[in-house]
Amino acid sequence: APDTEGSSATPSTSLNFEDAESLPVNVLRDCQEISVTAAPTNHAEDTVCIQSESDITNSFTEEQQTKKIHHYILCKKRDCLGVSQEERARIKTTKKKQMFNHSLIFNKDLAYSPKVQMWWLVYIEGEGQYCLICKKFDSKNPQNKKEFFSAEPSTRLKKDCLEEHIATKRHKDAITAILMNRFSVFQKELDHNAEVQVDVYERVFYCFYWLAKEDIANVKVKSLLKLVAKLGCDMSGFNHTSVGSFRNMLLLLGEMIQNEVISAVTGPFGVMVDDMTDIANLEQMIGFIQYYNRGSEKVEVKFLCLENVLASSDAADSLTITSILLEVIEKHSLNFDWFKS
Repeated sequence: APDTEGSSATPSTSLNFEDAESLPVNVLRDCQEISVTAAPTNHAEDTVCIQSESDITNSFTEEQQTKKIHHYILCKKRDCLGVSQEERARIKTTKKKQMFNHSLIFNKDLAYSPKVQMWWLVYIEGEGQYCLICKKFDSKNPQNKKEFFSAEPSTRLKKDCLEEHIATKRHKDAITAILMNRFSVFQKELDHNAEVQVDVYERVFYCFYWLAKEDIANVKVKSLLKLVAKLGCDMSGFNHTSVGSFRNMLLLLGEMIQNEVISAVTGPFGVMVDDMTDIANLEQMIGFIQYYNRGSEKVEVKFLCLENVLASSDAADSLTITSILLEVIEKHSLNFDWFKS
């Protein structure tokens, strides 16, 4: 007989066991009375779910895991469309005699939370129904401190009970807590990258410096960085691997070395310059500076500059070279009174 209005019981049909051969494989054949549940019609297949079987079963105790657990993922895998015959017999002995409406498991509008992408409704035979979202944070009713749907099962097996539950503040708070927890994991990763960022960039610059000292082409830096990471150095968070980024790093490294050289010039100095033509037929002026280093107590000769001679002149004559040299000395704030040779 059809259900009366407001009833949540699953419609069933009584068939003889001899007719089982002609039934679908997902119809129970181990009992005289076979329960056939209508297939879901709200396109549950279209949902995105981030849960796994272990996420569901591990939410319960070992004792509960020995019982039959009904959940969208579990029931979909085993083609389960109803509770077992034992559970049906048990429910008939209870006072309320309320049968769990198994089709609610597949109800996307009710048992699925699109915000956290979770199917939350779980029914454990012999107990009742649980909410995986509330169970994750052991949420309680703020008024009577009851833990129905979380630590304790809800035995009010009606659709309106589920509708009331998803409208409660504690269910919504649990959803917010899950979203905040996911964000905090992402934030922790950002914080970790920020903490190690200085060390990571220091390793990258050391790699560039080593390549330069060993006269190795800087295009090998990518493979060198992979080797450094493979040897156990944390290189997480470093994503600047474009040609432009590598060029800027090399220029910055050169600028830092140049600043160290300039800062060591604390007295008289001399400059040696010469011009040369590079592979692109550009006139380049190369400059070296000689000075007394008070730190090492030695006279040192260091690379000073590389300038394009024809950038502002048509000829690489002595007047042009002298003008560029004076601009370099002024740019690096070197004292002209110390310029001796």
